[in-house]
Amino acid sequence: MLTCTNAAPQFLHGTACDCANPGLSLKRRGFLAAAGMIAGASLLGGKASAASGNYEAMLVNCIDPRFTTSSLGYMGANNMRDRYSQFVIAGGPIGAIHTRFASWHSAFWDNLAITVQLHNIKRVVALTHRDCGAAKLAFGDAGAEVYTVATNRDQASIVFTTAKGFIETLPREVSGLFIPGKFTIVKNGDSQSVFKALSRDTKRTGDGLNPSCAIIDEASQIIDRNTIEVLHSGMVARANPLRLYITTASFTRDTKFFEDLQVMEHILHQDVPDNPRWFGLLYSLDAGDDWRDPTVWHKANPMHNISVSHDAIAARCEEAKIKPAALNEFLCKTLNVYVSAETAWVDRSHWDEAVGLTDRAPEAVFIGFDLAATRDLNAVCTLKRFSEDDYEAEWKFFLPEDGFDLLPAHYQDIFRQAINSGILHLTEGNVMDDREISEYILGQSQKYDVREVGYDAYNAAALVARLYEAGMPVKKVGQGMAVLSNPSKHVERLILGHKIKHDGNPFLGHQLGNCEVFVDVQGNIKVKKAGVDRHAKVDGIVALIIAMHCSLDNPMPSESYGFRVF
Repeated sequence: MLTCTNAAPQFLHGTACDCANPGLSLKRRGFLAAAGMIAGASLLGGKASAASGNYEAMLVNCIDPRFTTSSLGYMGANNMRDRYSQFVIAGGPIGAIHTRFASWHSAFWDNLAITVQLHNIKRVVALTHRDCGAAKLAFGDAGAEVYTVATNRDQASIVFTTAKGFIETLPREVSGLFIPGKFTIVKNGDSQSVFKALSRDTKRTGDGLNPSCAIIDEASQIIDRNTIEVLHSGMVARANPLRLYITTASFTRDTKFFEDLQVMEHILHQDVPDNPRWFGLLYSLDAGDDWRDPTVWHKANPMHNISVSHDAIAARCEEAKIKPAALNEFLCKTLNVYVSAETAWVDRSHWDEAVGLTDRAPEAVFIGFDLAATRDLNAVCTLKRFSEDDYEAEWKFFLPEDGFDLLPAHYQDIFRQAINSGILHLTEGNVMDDREISEYILGQSQKYDVREVGYDAYNAAALVARLYEAGMPVKKVGQGMAVLSNPSKHVERLILGHKIKHDGNPFLGHQLGNCEVFVDVQGNIKVKKAGVDRHAKVDGIVALIIAMHCSLDNPMPSESYGFRVF
């Protein structure tokens, strides 16, 4: 028997000590525990008195040394630093309760009982980690978890729906093993195996999952790298996980997929040592191929003339020859070539071929204006609609006199020509007086029945207030891609079809030539100024797009039962 004289024998020896459990003999493990505690107490130099006071919790965590720092960080982040007792065992909570480790359980429950008695804890915090060896001993490799993920639910469902189709075509005795749901497939009698569609837009991202396989569709369009990385990190608990990318090229290289693509290309070109865990199958044009040559299209389309029509590719190619924005789309999505997100918008020749205003009475009139800084160019566009595909546009520009003097010499000629033509008005002074702009807009409302006046809110507060007081139907038009993409595409289509007539003033043609289009991974576009030359102007084109936004928001009366095609 080991006799304890400390005032708090439970703290030193635990429940194995006979002083805590009178009448019990000290077993071998109890003796070792007691000896260890006494040795520890001697090292503390007399400070190993019984712990007292109320604690918040008892932490049960794994013995893995990699887990120590993260456990401490978790408790500190949750306001429990130095306010918890701790029980460390292989597997943490798994070792404490799983039947595989039944002989360990009494130690856990005894320690829990003593910490409740001494410290009045309120809760137990159980922590373990994904690649826990004890978990694998307890559960084996868990049931298969297969996830398909994409930028949105519809895209993620493409692979998932195909998998459901496979099940439906299997013999009944095999298909009956699976239970397909709307976004989940499970196995009969196996609650741990699952196939599920995930996506960023539903916020179901894979946190806390242990994928056996992750199928990432249109991976080049997933900008949030965490969507892929969280699934990849969850695979550490699997013996042979598989990450599978299915995608075309994209307009952006700032993605997790593009990084992995570069690694794959380095392996294929033997720039780095071979890695048997990587496999890549890339279909695209070779560096010297001419995208206009039909004989090279099959390189990027292995199902050419089977599921991918040659005529459809040819039609897209013809459109790309005349439309710069379509060229990027054709190269990227049809020929699998990475391209810049920015390119020239439309060929100016289409604009120059649409000269010719008329004296017809418009069905509706819309005004869009784009104000700049106090010493820069301001634009007002009056857009006259005769039918859904028949418009005429006229512009007026305003610039402070001192603003003209600040222009670089190579731009002054085109501005001087605009002044002489009357399309550009110089205002007195060194800053813009927007009263002249509001007077012009009010004058246009006297000439036409203006349905709506759209504006970019930047620097427009005073002018808008003045128009509102005059009874003008003003509307703020946001400048984000989601707002401007549709009217920009509509203007583009009308320009290519020579459906927006104008007076041919070269000041507008000059601005159109300065336009560049940015395309996002969803195919949305935004027209902006090309390059970094701050003196290049696109204000008149922006005002046109704002006016077109108003037109699309006020559709013409139709006999097509309310349906409208953009």
